[in-house]
Amino acid sequence: MLFPISFSIPKEKICENYNVKTKILSSLIPGDLSTYIYNTEEEYYNEYKTSYFAITTKKAGWDCMRHYEIMAAYSVPSFLNLEKCPERTMVYFPKKLILEFNKFSLENKIHPNYNEMNDELHDYFKNNLTTKRIIERII
Repeated sequence: MLFPISFSIPKEKICENYNVKTKILSSLIPGDLSTYIYNTEEEYYNEYKTSYFAITTKKAGWDCMRHYEIMAAYSVPSFLNLEKCPERTMVYFPKKLILEFNKFSLENKIHPNYNEMNDELHDYFKNNLTTKRIIERII
């Protein structure tokens, strides 16, 4: 019997409340090394905390820590080409909700129900994508 696994993040890294959002889209762009300007983990997470959305994408594979770091910062992944992700890949990742957000984020707009949807996303994230939860599934 095979059980799917995924990337996950320790609960201690998860932001528990909204921070002041000062921009729609994070300045950190995957693959654009000129945007990799952060010297500390705190600076890196603060960039996501102050953004409604942050771009992420498939790189070497579909799953990537960046997706989880964005959600841990109470931001929403603006996930390029997520609709092309195979059904049995990233099975615990909230693809449907992220795709709904993407309709707006890719146009630099805020979804009218952003706060409620982000609360739903964050609750799902905390309950399903922490390291502890992934291990519980395996055991």
